[in-house]
Amino acid sequence: MSRPDQRQQQQQQQQHQQQPPSPTPPPESTLSFFTNARSRQQFGLFAAGATFTALSALVTRRALARRMQAARPAYYQQSNRPAGAPVDGGREALEALNIASLNVASIALTLVGGGLWAFDVSSVEELRWRLRRGLGLEAKGKEEDEDEFEEWLAAVLARKEGKERGPGRTAARGRADDGLEDR
Repeated sequence: MSRPDQRQQQQQQQQHQQQPPSPTPPPESTLSFFTNARSRQQFGLFAAGATFTALSALVTRRALARRMQAARPAYYQQSNRPAGAPVDGGREALEALNIASLNVASIALTLVGGGLWAFDVSSVEELRWRLRRGLGLEAKGKEEDEDEFEEWLAAVLARKEGKERGPGRTAARGRADDGLEDR
């Protein structure tokens, strides 16, 4: 090989060595699941619940620390006197109830938000639809329901006309094919 050809090859090799290899992006389905607006909205409820849980834990911790500090006697306090201020049972019970309610509500919000995000549910209507579909209560559609109702009504009216014409028809022949029984 000639000198200019070798130089060109060396320059090309140096250019390839200087450029870092391009990272391969994750598959589109995984990336779009975490970045689309629907998923962000669902995750927002979970994140709000987690933040609310952290804040309620902080409030609980401060309340417990305050109660423990009040029960601790001062360094030069006499040993035959109770430590701290007198106890108000009603106020303490109300504070305990409020803190417990706050903790339960925050954990419930976190669980509901996480569940909605995990099951890909973004509205109450969608949750209702999925529940009905899972229980087998979901209607086929308005047009199909209307057609089914029209067929049923036509069968009932035909049976009524058959009864009005006379008792000469048998019960088996007078009954329409609608699944209803004579009562």
